[in-house]
Amino acid sequence: MNDFLKLDDVAKRLNLSEKTARRYVRSGTIPSFMVGGQYRVSEADLEQFIQSRKFDPKAEAPFGQAEAGPEPSERRFHAGAWIALLEQTARTCERLSSASDPDIDTLADVEVLCMELRGAYSVTVRELVQEWASEVGLSSRLELVDERLRNARRAISGKLQEELKKADAEKVAHIEERRKSAVDLYRETGT
Repeated sequence: MNDFLKLDDVAKRLNLSEKTARRYVRSGTIPSFMVGGQYRVSEADLEQFIQSRKFDPKAEAPFGQAEAGPEPSERRFHAGAWIALLEQTARTCERLSSASDPDIDTLADVEVLCMELRGAYSVTVRELVQEWASEVGLSSRLELVDERLRNARRAISGKLQEELKKADAEKVAHIEERRKSAVDLYRETGT
């Protein structure tokens, strides 16, 4: 028997979607490690998770109790807060990408920040925020700001590429390493 399971095997054993299993793994609820860019979970850790939580895949919620969601007014607030954060990030990227003489380190920092924010949003709360936005009439605004942020990230990446052509080799290598780390981290999110 294999001592280490891939994420899809964990999902099958828990009778969950792979996305939900990934959330357990990413949050550290189920201990894991990376091998070749893919999560692995030991049989022992999975068994301990199942036993410690008395995990029942047929239950409504993963730990046996249905979770109460926020009230409609809270949903509007939470969806609005995420929309505002994404808009502010897009606005910052747009301003910086249109600057005539931007600092190359600032460009790189903001590009990585944009990738990390959008990546974290995509893998953690995007579906929930979309659900809340839909319930309180903010869906179209959320879709627009998501597209705006995607385009702003592309614009800042383009501006950074222009500036890298003018930079010395050491600076380019340093910035490319920072960018690669962010890209690798969120590659699977499509950000």
